[in-house]
Amino acid sequence: MRSQRGAVLIMTLVALTGLIAMVATFAATQRTSFQSRHNRLDQMRAEQMVDAGVQRALAELSIVDGSQPTTLQDDWAALGTLGDEKFIVGNGSFRIELVDGSSRIDLNSAPAEQLTKLNLTTEQIDSLLDWREAGQNPRQEGAKDEYYNTMTTPYNAALAPFKTVEELLLVKGFTGRSLYEIQDQTTSDQVLVSGDTQEPVLADLLSVGASSKRGNIPNIRTAPNLQAILRIVPNVQVATAVFNGRQGFNTTADMLRVAGMTVQIAQNLLDSYTVNPPNGDANDAGRLNINTATEAVLNSLPESTPDLTDAILQQQATG
Repeated sequence: MRSQRGAVLIMTLVALTGLIAMVATFAATQRTSFQSRHNRLDQMRAEQMVDAGVQRALAELSIVDGSQPTTLQDDWAALGTLGDEKFIVGNGSFRIELVDGSSRIDLNSAPAEQLTKLNLTTEQIDSLLDWREAGQNPRQEGAKDEYYNTMTTPYNAALAPFKTVEELLLVKGFTGRSLYEIQDQTTSDQVLVSGDTQEPVLADLLSVGASSKRGNIPNIRTAPNLQAILRIVPNVQVATAVFNGRQGFNTTADMLRVAGMTVQIAQNLLDSYTVNPPNGDANDAGRLNINTATEAVLNSLPESTPDLTDAILQQQATG
């Protein structure tokens, strides 16, 4: 009798243990299911906030007057207070900052001289140029397919323009640290910002595919006659030199090197004409908008000087 009671007790304990295990398994499953639903809801809310931010940005950009210069005094530049302002949407929120892509260095057109000013190593510069250019002959410290094919997960160099800034992470010599970490100004050969300000993150200086245009300003090559130039350049000698040399101007600098050029004449010309090479595109990618470029970007320009950068920044402040 006593042994029977013991057996029943053991069976009861076994059954109870099994039941507890079932309940625990069910509870764990429920917790997993609940967490999964919670994660999906969080993802949906995040996507909604992203969409709300994009729509707010598009609404702001839709009222931009494309015929006027793009400056940091425009409403779009103040939207979101550089990402500090929180926009509330229902139970969620988002932050937003609009950046002029033409205020940054175009990764596909920056020359080696400019890349050097970004404190990139020779290996990084050679590899970057090799990545965006056709052909299979690498520079001295660069890399083409032969190098990338030896990686743990082999791949080929693009041999074409960059599609995103993040694509740099595939290029020899570049890491997440070099792209996204603040540089130490005390160890840099080139100083991009003045004072005690930290050197900027490399990713914040770069863009891909941005273009800058000057509205419908005509090309100086299309000036019909000398009288058209004289209407904006009262100096006959300078006007004649500009008119006679207009077909040979490949850059704005070429036009401004005309003998007798003054600041006022230069301003009149730049307000009235643009300069592009034959069959050139007024919207060429890689053009920099000096109305919105930062100190670091301006200092990266080949042949730029701190005095020139300061003068441009002062002009930016006045709009």
